[in-house]
Amino acid sequence: MARLDGAAYVARGAVSTAGAVAQTKRMLRRAFEVQLAGTGFGLVEILTMCPTGWFVPAGEGPGYLSSSMERTYPLGELVT
Repeated sequence: MARLDGAAYVARGAVSTAGAVAQTKRMLRRAFEVQLAGTGFGLVEILTMCPTGWFVPAGEGPGYLSSSMERTYPLGELVT
């Protein structure tokens, strides 16, 4: 998505920790601001927990998200 024409803001956030949630909220706000300004489209991908699909106990979901998913899909702003 970040390579498409018209991409003004593309980011990837997560909800595995309180800090990550706060950062993801800022990313969502920025994506809406870019969209409303008409400078292009904004997109935020959010990594969330699905312990049943991962076959891990629910309490281990945030740790698994941080240790496994965030390594494969790094967090941050891809296009600003």
